Amino acid sequence: MVWVAIFSFAFTVCFEVFRWRRTIRLFGNVPRWVPCAMLKFARVGRSRALINVGALSLVVSFICLAFFIADVRSRSFGILAFLLASTGLSILSRSAQPPAVLLLTRSSPRTVELIKRFGATIFPLRVVALVDYRVFLPFNASIWIDNLRTSDSTVWKSVVIGLIDLAAVVVIDTSGESRSVAEEASLMLAPGRIRKAVFLTDNLGRYPALSANGIDPHAHALRLLNVDDMVGELAHYSLGRNYLRWPIEFPPNAPCNPMIKEDWAGLPSVLMVGHTSGFDSRWLIDAALRSDKDLLACSSPSFNVSRSGAEHLLSLNWEFVHDAQLAAIMIRDQEIVVRIAFLREFATRLPPVSAIGPRSHRPLTFEELNQPDPVNAALWEWAHAIENIAKSHGWRIRYVMPPPNDEMKEPL
Repeated sequence: MVWVAIFSFAFTVCFEVFRWRRTIRLFGNVPRWVPCAMLKFARVGRSRALINVGALSLVVSFICLAFFIADVRSRSFGILAFLLASTGLSILSRSAQPPAVLLLTRSSPRTVELIKRFGATIFPLRVVALVDYRVFLPFNASIWIDNLRTSDSTVWKSVVIGLIDLAAVVVIDTSGESRSVAEEASLMLAPGRIRKAVFLTDNLGRYPALSANGIDPHAHALRLLNVDDMVGELAHYSLGRNYLRWPIEFPPNAPCNPMIKEDWAGLPSVLMVGHTSGFDSRWLIDAALRSDKDLLACSSPSFNVSRSGAEHLLSLNWEFVHDAQLAAIMIRDQEIVVRIAFLREFATRLPPVSAIGPRSHRPLTFEELNQPDPVNAALWEWAHAIENIAKSHGWRIRYVMPPPNDEMKEPL
């Protein structure tokens, strides 16, 4: 019986070596900080109990091994030591493995099928998801290890952003109208992330999660695939690093990405300015620098948003906390949100832009109505200047579609 336990441990070691060799073949290089980051994400999630079981199994196995060595006749200690070591090694090694595929999807029975099918396609590489554990019934330990759903909703976005940066391929399931999936899709539109993104449609080729939230996949040149095509694509990617469209490059040192809690105490403060009768960038910058706020929000004359849209715009402010090099978020035709620290550093390099809106109290003629609004034109001219300065100095700009007005008839 001892030899069976030893064989089980040896098989586990060989399999984990095989798994990691395939992982390194896909990523090219896996610095030491990557497994540590994955274990941190696992402990934040509800799979923490499995991590604790794995660590405890290794500790108890060493104790049993010591008893076995001290008294060779106690074979039961030897059997227990090797079996517990197999269990602990398997759990911790799997939890530390970076994801070959990150699946961003809603919690549904379809999710379980996607995880199983994608996992079988790229075996022994890892598929990670963040979904409700109630869909994983009956209990399946291997799937639970790969489900990094957070137990604290305030750190959800930090975990998602961290996993996106570590994953080789990110698959976004757009078959449902989940707000969380739409927000994750919006995160993937960033220039540094869109290269590794693939969007999964429903069986009819539709993408409700994008359509319901005003995201046009063709405007962003998003890659849309159905499930069968996705399986073939992932099988191709899993062959190795040279088969990826955009191979991932891990930095040698761990990036400084603390786990940020999204609560009201940490939400950036905003100076909001509306423009109807005129626009003056010099006055705007001066007001921002004299304020004690973190962000400057400038809305266009045609700004119109519902309550749900306002909540969505408010949640976007967290991006400035998660990305220290984010200079501005530009919501098309609606609003510009600029980091005031960026304005403080580059205010003198921004050209002055000003405009005066129509002040006549008489009704506008048809020709006047068809003329571009000078205030709106000036606002977006200033935004273009911010974009140029930001990109030339290593700062980032994020572009966002305006939120849909789908929950209120009356705008805020």
